[in-house]
Amino acid sequence: MSDSNTIEKQVPKKSLFVVGDDAQSIYGFRGSKIEIILNFEKEYDNVKEITLNQNYRSTQPILDLAEKILTHNKHQKKKGLFTDNNDQTTVSYYLARNEKDEAEYIVRKLASQYLPDENNASTTTDDRSIEPENYFDEETISLDSPQGASNETVDPVSSMFDIYMAGDEFKPSQHLTSSYDPSSWDVLEYNWDKAIELDNCAILYRTHGQSRSIEEALMKYKVPYKLVSGVRFLDRKEIKDVLAILKFVANGEDKISLNRFLPLVMKGVGPKTMEKILLYLEDFEYPLPSKHAGVIMNLLEQMQKSWLNNTKLVDFTKDILQVVGYLSYLKSYYPEKEEYNTRIENISELYSLMLKFDDEEKLSLTDKLTEFLGQVSLMTNQDDNEDKDVPKISLMSLHQSKGLEFESVFLVGVEDNLLPHSNSYQDPNGIDEEVRLAYVGVTRAKKYLHLIGADSRILFGQIQSNPVSRIFRQFITSHCEQVYE
Repeated sequence: MSDSNTIEKQVPKKSLFVVGDDAQSIYGFRGSKIEIILNFEKEYDNVKEITLNQNYRSTQPILDLAEKILTHNKHQKKKGLFTDNNDQTTVSYYLARNEKDEAEYIVRKLASQYLPDENNASTTTDDRSIEPENYFDEETISLDSPQGASNETVDPVSSMFDIYMAGDEFKPSQHLTSSYDPSSWDVLEYNWDKAIELDNCAILYRTHGQSRSIEEALMKYKVPYKLVSGVRFLDRKEIKDVLAILKFVANGEDKISLNRFLPLVMKGVGPKTMEKILLYLEDFEYPLPSKHAGVIMNLLEQMQKSWLNNTKLVDFTKDILQVVGYLSYLKSYYPEKEEYNTRIENISELYSLMLKFDDEEKLSLTDKLTEFLGQVSLMTNQDDNEDKDVPKISLMSLHQSKGLEFESVFLVGVEDNLLPHSNSYQDPNGIDEEVRLAYVGVTRAKKYLHLIGADSRILFGQIQSNPVSRIFRQFITSHCEQVYE
């Protein structure tokens, strides 16, 4: 008891101990305020600040790039990060031709790093990447919104379906996306069971929609992977809902699919009412209440009109989601803007899978839908056959990566409108937070950091040609090894 009293006398009654890192303040959209850290000394008297600037995780080249990134933000606490780690492994940068090449590059790097005995150069090595030197400028780059971008509030639904805006000075290279098809390469049979260090690797992206093309490549090469705090693309609720609508269109006898989406878009439909509706649709003779029968028949009629009025699978899908009221359902089910936008992005990314079927002009809409659903079924079967006991590479968003660390990190989509995200241009503090988000991503890597961008990509069902990320652009030449394969 006497010891307790002594301690109480020694400790000042008005003391406060706070730990924080302004460089990792990335949850402004959830209400967090970086000003709490930046203005702490102004709010409290007799503050003693201790800067913990020795890093025990990353190599110095990674830390040097991380600090350069932060110089974009005027309001920050300078740190001068250093480490006693003598490893000088350089940060790499690869400008892929498109999102397929981006994903294939990751597979090649994983194989060369963790399966060197099996990686015997059996893929072609002809000029896959693009020499990016014309993109970079060593002078200070403004992080203002792109030329021509508007500060007006944009409807999130319609904007997801439009091509993201890029500055006029940035154009796609002469290497056309359509003339480059990584899927034509021989698919190597790697024994990933030997890659025991896959658990110490991560692929980070700004938006969940970016995972779709990466998952497709990983499934193609049978690379074990896991989504951290997330759901595989084809298993996401909104994707399953949309596929259920399309499956019912393809087969009007598919009661399972109808039973999934109809209660979502039709008010007052519970299990018992749904059972009656299914009986009614068998021969239209079951005594269904007229209020329900009228709604059902009108819905089927509108779906039929949508089918007859479209020849493109993407256009039809956009139209049918409006017709059945699914987008309205999403808005009411996910009232939080951030969550709603994520769901819309995922649906929009489903269009990217459809585009190659729309490119086949000889195919009817029926054939396009049938072949598309066939591919989805194949991908789902590959997904279900995963081995849960083998080491897996982790896929996650930059927000989800905070607090984690990996030996190898692949940071994909290092482009304007992805990182920084296009939505950040509408927020006065948005770009600053995107810079901090990039800092978080870079500092997840302990030894190997691979930055990857694409010359053009199909994302959210649109072909985009985004400039190299303004956050990284001026530091790539001086702080990264540019990879050409």
